[in-house]
Parts: sequence; C-alpha cells; structure tokens
Amino acid sequence: MADMEQPELACITGPAYGGRGSPRHLDRDGDTVNAVMKKIAERVAEGETVTFRPTGNSIVPLIHSRDEVIVAPVDPRLVEAGDIVLTRVAGSEYIHLVKAIEPARRRVQIGNNRGGINGWTGFDRVYGIAVSVAGIDRPGARAKVKKPGA
Repeated sequence: MADMEQPELACITGPAYGGRGSPRHLDRDGDTVNAVMKKIAERVAEGETVTFRPTGNSIVPLIHSRDEVIVAPVDPRLVEAGDIVLTRVAGSEYIHLVKAIEPARRRVQIGNNRGGINGWTGFDRVYGIAVSVAGIDRPGARAKVKKPGA
C-alpha cells in the first residue's frame, strides 16, 4: 500500500460540511471547499492513500468534525451499504455513506447519517473508502481497497 501522507491543507471539507454547498473554509492556497475535496479525490483516484481531517457533522457519530480519516483507493464493486466512501455526486465531492447499491447499473446511492440523500453516482466516481477514522480501523474496509494495477 502507498505511504500515507498528510496533505498540506489547512482545512478540508465537502460541500455538505460547509452549509448547503457554500464554502466557508479555504485551504492554505486559498482554494474553496469544493476545490480542496476535488484535489483529495484526484489523489485517491490516482492510487494514493490520503489522510485528512474533514469538518462538519453530517455523518456523526461515524466521523466527527476534524477526526483524522484515512482514505484508500477502492474497488467500487466491493462497497456495501454503510461503507464510508470518497465520491463525486452531482458535481461535488463528498466523504459520505453508501446508502444503497445497484450492481447491475454499476451505481451507488450516497447520503449522510442524518437521513439526507445526495443522489446516485456511478462506480467510476467512487474513488476511495475510509479505512480508518480517528485511529480506529473500519471493519472490512481494507479488504475493499483496490489492488495496485487493478
């Protein structure tokens, strides 16, 4: 597995964490919330395992604001309802829950832990899986990590 490295970002969050998609935080380069999450998603999509600290409360108690989260590239065919994934839905990147899966249509439904649904997205936009939150491994998540070259 690739070395885990903390991105040089002052604050990393997703649109759901910033309040109805309005970015409240900027990274050290002055990028918006959406741009920061996009940078992380790109790194994971390229095969990197990334450690970061998202802010917000949309999937508490699974991730609390500023918990350290380790996300590794995922084989989207292996995700299950209840997995925490890094994904792109309706033009924005999220670290949210898989709520439902339609394997035949190669898509997953993404939502928060408060009953909200972000929408459906294709397997090709499910970039990573949270393998650890606040230093605690997520059960079964490491078995879903995409193998190098796969």
